[in-house]
Amino acid sequence: MVSFSYPIAVPTSPAPAMIQPRPRSVVAVGRSPFTLQRDKQVFDGQLLVWDITLPPIINPADYSAWEAFFYRMNGRQGTCTFGDVTRTAPRGAYDSGQDTPLVDSSASPAPNQEGDNVLVTDGWRLSGTGLLLQSDWLQLGSGATASLHKVLTDVDSDGAGAASIDIWPRLRRTPNDNAVVTLANTVGLWELADNEFPYDIRRAKAHHFKFTLVEALG
Repeated sequence: MVSFSYPIAVPTSPAPAMIQPRPRSVVAVGRSPFTLQRDKQVFDGQLLVWDITLPPIINPADYSAWEAFFYRMNGRQGTCTFGDVTRTAPRGAYDSGQDTPLVDSSASPAPNQEGDNVLVTDGWRLSGTGLLLQSDWLQLGSGATASLHKVLTDVDSDGAGAASIDIWPRLRRTPNDNAVVTLANTVGLWELADNEFPYDIRRAKAHHFKFTLVEALG
């Protein structure tokens, strides 16, 4: 029995040289052979997929940490937590001293159900403007329940400190009322896209890693 448990953390050094997001939606499109008009069927499927390229690694401690990470993941068996290293904090006016956003499911019928694409929150400053900006990240849960969501529109709070946030992807689970909404150093739960994890070892022992992470769903 191994001494570690999933999810594991992704090594921090060196940071990726490139992250190529490939967000995936499920929308079926058909076209009438007679009128040529389109018909669309929008399904709930939404998935985060990131292609990650690391810079060449020469430091033995660094490339050994990455090698061990892939072996610990054991193909698609394991899970890891990882976030967008280029966006570690919101661009908006959010201030941890004034804003303590929480999930607000107190209304009836209760919002924030699994599959919803709007997150209802409270705990913000009163009548705040531009607290989050479009394309900021937010995180719900932690560890094995962590989920990462993109903010789709700028977020203002009302006179009671409440705010509704358009998000992508949809809620992965129904969060508890008053659950914390994390906005700094956000991470999601991921798995490797493939059971193989090849990497290159080139001249001067430089190690080259390129891999794909797929959002880990239940």
